[in-house]
Amino acid sequence: MLSRKVIPEGTKDLVFEESRKREWVIKKLEKIYESFGYESIVTPTIEYYKTFFNSKDGLKEEEVYKFFDNNGRILVLRPDMTIPIARVVGTKMREVKMPIRLRYCSNVFNVNKSFGGKRNEYTDCGVEFIGDSSLGSDLEILVLALEGLKELGLDKFKLEIGNIKFFNSAFNEMGLKEEDREILANLIETKSLIELKTFLNSLNIEKKYQDFFSRLPWLFGNKEVLDNGLKLAFNEEVKESLKYMKRLYSILEKLGYGEYITFDLGMVPRVNYYTGIIFKGYLNWNWRYCLKWRKI
Repeated sequence: MLSRKVIPEGTKDLVFEESRKREWVIKKLEKIYESFGYESIVTPTIEYYKTFFNSKDGLKEEEVYKFFDNNGRILVLRPDMTIPIARVVGTKMREVKMPIRLRYCSNVFNVNKSFGGKRNEYTDCGVEFIGDSSLGSDLEILVLALEGLKELGLDKFKLEIGNIKFFNSAFNEMGLKEEDREILANLIETKSLIELKTFLNSLNIEKKYQDFFSRLPWLFGNKEVLDNGLKLAFNEEVKESLKYMKRLYSILEKLGYGEYITFDLGMVPRVNYYTGIIFKGYLNWNWRYCLKWRKI
């Protein structure tokens, strides 16, 4: 006899202990966010399609839940919180003094491949630090992430840091098409080494560029990775992005967080409205990331 699904694929009912654990985690995270001065923000679960797809930002339509309102306008279940918050800041907070610190804990929705084991609905807790691009702002976010994990009672984890400027500064010098950027970024991010070599060979680029991008998937690990990256750097912008990361690490090490920090210079997100420092948090016993942050 075939069983009939009672809830959509990729969703889950949380009851009793699971529900209590979820509430406990949310309360712990909100406590640490608030202690850093972040104000709560709540946005609609439903947004206009054009809010997310008015530019080429790397989002894929097939990964978003879409439907129509009574007037025929396309709506979506929000796939992330960054764009809705940017919308609010751009429309309702124009007169608010910068920088703005906002925190949230809201459900987001993504259509994942069937049988992939991923949730299509999950709770996304995080912060947005808007209007400050200084080293101090990046440092604050990194410390907040570290303290957030420790607040949850975790001590065996790693924060893996990357810098989108490292990739972008190199790519922009080659004068290639945006489509090439998306393909190259995906191959490096997924560490698809054979496909990456084939794609680089198909491009009409100098050997120094081929050598640089073919090495990116291998540039991950401890702080020595930054020195290895500097050896490959072929312009000042690329070098500066690495020196910036070295300055961040030096401060984090002095603050006592050095043991938690690793680097991945091949961390290149598909969504292209992010800039600067990015990172993911991994638990030592389960190497699927438990947090991520990307600067806009």
